[in-house]
Formats: sequence, C-alpha cells, structure tokens
Amino acid sequence: MTTATTTARARLTPSARMRATLSCLLPELSRVSERFWEHPELPVIYPRYLAAMHTVIRASVPLMQDALAVTRERHLGEPCGPPLAAYLDKHIGEEMHHDDWLLEDLERIGVPALAAVKHVPSPAVTAMVGAQYYYIRHVHPAVFLGYIAVLEGYPPSERQATVAARLTGYPITAFRTLRKHAHLDPAHRQDLYRAIDSVPMDEALHGLARANALQTMNYLITLINEINEGVLSSRLEHGLG
Repeated sequence: MTTATTTARARLTPSARMRATLSCLLPELSRVSERFWEHPELPVIYPRYLAAMHTVIRASVPLMQDALAVTRERHLGEPCGPPLAAYLDKHIGEEMHHDDWLLEDLERIGVPALAAVKHVPSPAVTAMVGAQYYYIRHVHPAVFLGYIAVLEGYPPSERQATVAARLTGYPITAFRTLRKHAHLDPAHRQDLYRAIDSVPMDEALHGLARANALQTMNYLITLINEINEGVLSSRLEHGLG
C-alpha cells in the first residue's frame, strides 16, 4: 500500500471505511441475492429463506441487549461507552418483534410458524451469531457494530417484493417483512453510520469492527448460497418442504 493510499484512507470517516471494506464482498452478495430472487423455484425456496432469516433476526435483539448490558457494566467510563450505549438502547426498541413478522409471513403462505421456530439453523448462522457473543463479552461490544453494518447496510427494495409476489403467486402480504425493511432500513443505516462515526474508537477497535463485518457478510453469502442450492431443504422439509 502506498503512502498516498494510506493517507487517503485516513481521511475517510469510520463509516466510509466500513463501507469501503465491505465493497470487496458486495459484488458476491449481490450475485447470490440476485440468483435467489430470480431462482426458477422461488415458490419453493422463499419459505426456506424466511425460516433461515428468522434464525438470524430472532438473535438481533438478544445480541443488542447483551451488548448494551456489557457496555453499561464495563465500558461507561470509556469515551466510547456512553454513545455506544445510547445507540444500542434506541435500536433495541426499533428492532423488537421483527422476527415475528417473518413467522407471520410464513403463516400467510400456509407454513406453520412452529416449523420455523423449531428447525435447527444453518451452521453459518450459528457461527455468525455466536461470534458476536464472543466479541461482545471477550473483546469489546463496539466490535458488534460491524455485524449491524451488514444486517442494516443493504436494505431490500419494495420492487423485489412486488416482483416476487408475482413470480411465486403468494399474496403480497406474505412479503411484509421485506416491504417494511425496505422502508425502515435506510433510516436505520444512517443511524448506524452516525453511531460508527460518533463512537470514539481507536484504530484497533475500528479494524476489528471492519473484520467482523467482513466475516458476517461472508457467512450471509454462505447462507443464501445454501438456500439457492437446496442445502437447507433436508433441514426444513418438515413443514417447509
């Protein structure tokens, strides 16, 4: 890396550096996502997608609650502590019950919610979510911002829901989660970027948050690939097949 490149990167805001870091995996995430929405068996794999996303989203609020608790217990004396706690406290309220939306979408296409609640998640999900507990409790809860940057940073579009409803034959009400996140996530993304820029972290913590974001995006790509390839079908065939 040249001195000029290093200097240019140093001038970027922390949130801009986060986006720049994730840009290396964004084309692959876009590719697997496009393959999902254009999949010839979308009516079959859409319920599996909802169930898989439920295993991710149901962990969001508990993770944030854990991060907030650790921040309050151990880090309020640090410059980064109070603004991090304020962001997490606000965002917990914004994310409540989003996992229930996914279950309701499943029920609207005739899949019992219990089938999604009981199924064992992909190892990609357990690794992705489990890593956050380690970072929060044993490294620093600020590293968790990299995880949120992936989940909040690339919102779906309203058009995806409309097209998918036409392709699958499912009612548009079965795409409530997608449609609501299309409206909510752009604002949540801006809130997150402001938090990343306002929480004073040293370069080591920023680097760990970016590494966590890359790891998270890689696991998310793996999960969507599993859905596309039918890897999840054996796990979900009871009630979701």
